[in-house]
Amino acid sequence: MNIKLKNILLLPALAIACTGCNNDPVDGEISLKGAANEIQLVIAGNGEGVDYTKAIASESENKIENLDVYIFASDAQAGTYRYLDKWESAAANDKVQNKFLLQASGSEWNASIFPTEIAGYPYLKLFLVANREDDLYQENGATALTLNSFTTAGDFDAATDEATFLQSYTKALTADKVLYPSLLMTGNGTTKMLGTVSNVKIELKRVVARFDIDNTARTSNLTIQSIALKQGRKTGTLWNGGTLTPVAEADLATSPLLMEYKEVDYTAFANANTGVTESAIYTYPTLDTDKASLIIKGTYHDPVTNSDKPATYTVPLQKTDDATGTTADIAILRNNRYKLRIIDVTSTTMAAAFEIEDWTSSGGITVKPEAPVLPITFSATGADVAEVGDDKIRVDVDGGTFTLTVSHINDKPVTIETTPEYEPTYGDGNNNWITIAPVTRATATDDTKTITIAANSSIDTDQRPHEVHIGYITVKWGDTAEEQMKLEIYRGASMVTYLDPNAGQTVRFAAVKMKENRYWAPINVGAITIKNKAIRDENTDITDDAGKLFQWGRSQGLNATNNAAICTEEANLGDLGHPTREDLADMSKWNGKFINGDGTLHNNWLQINGDGQPNPPEQGKYVEDSWYLQLWNANNGKDNANPVKGAHDPCPAGWRVPTDSEWKDLGVSSDSNPSGATWDDVNNRIIIPGKENGKNLILPAAGCRECYNGQSDMQGTYGYYWQSLATSEEVGYVTVNNNSKPLGWHSNSATSAFSVRCIQE
Repeated sequence: MNIKLKNILLLPALAIACTGCNNDPVDGEISLKGAANEIQLVIAGNGEGVDYTKAIASESENKIENLDVYIFASDAQAGTYRYLDKWESAAANDKVQNKFLLQASGSEWNASIFPTEIAGYPYLKLFLVANREDDLYQENGATALTLNSFTTAGDFDAATDEATFLQSYTKALTADKVLYPSLLMTGNGTTKMLGTVSNVKIELKRVVARFDIDNTARTSNLTIQSIALKQGRKTGTLWNGGTLTPVAEADLATSPLLMEYKEVDYTAFANANTGVTESAIYTYPTLDTDKASLIIKGTYHDPVTNSDKPATYTVPLQKTDDATGTTADIAILRNNRYKLRIIDVTSTTMAAAFEIEDWTSSGGITVKPEAPVLPITFSATGADVAEVGDDKIRVDVDGGTFTLTVSHINDKPVTIETTPEYEPTYGDGNNNWITIAPVTRATATDDTKTITIAANSSIDTDQRPHEVHIGYITVKWGDTAEEQMKLEIYRGASMVTYLDPNAGQTVRFAAVKMKENRYWAPINVGAITIKNKAIRDENTDITDDAGKLFQWGRSQGLNATNNAAICTEEANLGDLGHPTREDLADMSKWNGKFINGDGTLHNNWLQINGDGQPNPPEQGKYVEDSWYLQLWNANNGKDNANPVKGAHDPCPAGWRVPTDSEWKDLGVSSDSNPSGATWDDVNNRIIIPGKENGKNLILPAAGCRECYNGQSDMQGTYGYYWQSLATSEEVGYVTVNNNSKPLGWHSNSATSAFSVRCIQE
């Protein structure tokens, strides 16, 4: 699996300004008044972009615990500079010992240094190293770099020159250590010894790079447990002038300059797997030829089997040329923040995107999400091939035959395994609907197979055309887990499928493409068939065909039944009481219960203001942007915010409750019916034409549960469909019915129980 990286933005990081002051000495301390040979430093701890620094860089990442100043001198501004002396921060000023005190001044630090003055060498270069813990080293990280200084003009040629100094490195990182704040930072500037106070402006930049991880286990099905860097550098260069010795590709696994970093315990972070985890791992810079990659380990939750399995993903650091489509490895650059956003995960592959920013500014380039680039190319030829994706092949429900040809981008031998795998409970019952014809070859590469897909053997003739079954063909180009992939083989009407294991579904159904090329679920939440029909017979439960009914903001629904006795029992809370915000974490005792809005709740099932406290006394008094209006859309009420699936959204993974605008894109209106929707009087449902021939959005008239008593109403006559956006008054919903406006727009209290039809995230 490859990650496509397109842009890198380099901006300044931590600024250190050095300016003159006019203060008198206090108690023997070094004066900030202009003195002979004095260089005054004002160190700004938050950088030039204070607001953004606090947002992107943590306090520990900005902290300066110690500061070294290496001074090089020359007889000419463009001449050769050699090592003069070094000053170190300490607990007190000491001109004799070349020590200076970092003095706090608001959000800044003040210091003064007094370089040795040697006649004829007034030009100075200052090299600052913050948070150094060890000596300066050579590239191996084990041999110290020895600096020779000069004290007279006659010693100048024997002193260490600037070019040698620029080839200084950190101590080698060992296998049992991780990089952690306070982080090493460096910077340099020039000045001239004037015989009085001098000033200079220097910019510090971090020697390391930082990786943030954006992953939400609830939606990605991946729970990350650890993260590491493979083929990372053991040492870091302190200066931009420093170089890294290239390592031949054949030696990448054994070079003493490279290592696999110690795994960082991802679960130790406070917000692990619940969004963006900042500062997940720090690394030294690398060359592009190092072919560095992130190693992400964790557990993958299979939504089909509802089980967890160990998973390891290798994420190469690569970019893609837009013009040619070719990929290339990239270098890791110092002082850059790499944000890995995980988009889609299977048990074997990961699609992700990078966002790269400097550590201080808000700027950066957001790299659009792209599918992973596979290390193999393949073709599927034959009249029965309905659709080919990056790693997917589909034939229609009636099966068919195609020839699969596979090759590796580096011409490695490829083998197509002859024993397919199947998603559990899928297929014709015997899991043998894919047949791979063996091929006899003289060469080592066995890369062409004839694939036969048996016809869908479902006994349900109504459901059969909409079913989607998935099998996997394994392609190998080596012996390790990273050297194989699985091609997905679809037998069905679409590669975009809908499955809700929580509803007891065991068969995938083809999603429906509608306006704006958005995919809608083919059935209501809670349905287990594709029939999408409602009947009006008394005391009938139509849940299997028409789905469950949900009170707005709840993740658990109620059966669509018009049996009065059952409805009454479900609305009898007994001693359960009404849930508060704290109860939302575990609503199990209310599962299967219609929660009536009593007098104090004012047409809501939820106690907004806490246990025993009344809700706002009338409609129009709810507080906008409040948590109770964001149960199904975490961005509800936020300016210019796209809908984000809320924590209590009842839709399965990858799907969410649609917004009002998404419903209106289908032609829903309070005034007219421009969608072309038609009413099916036999099955009591609305049919809305889809973008693909023969694939329509079908909404059954499942009725509702009345807000005041939980009783069934309008089953087989009206359908009521929620949207995710709530206002300070009521919640909007869609109606389907057999009249002049079969798709209408209305609003009602959150206590009513209506149908939910999901849209793809």
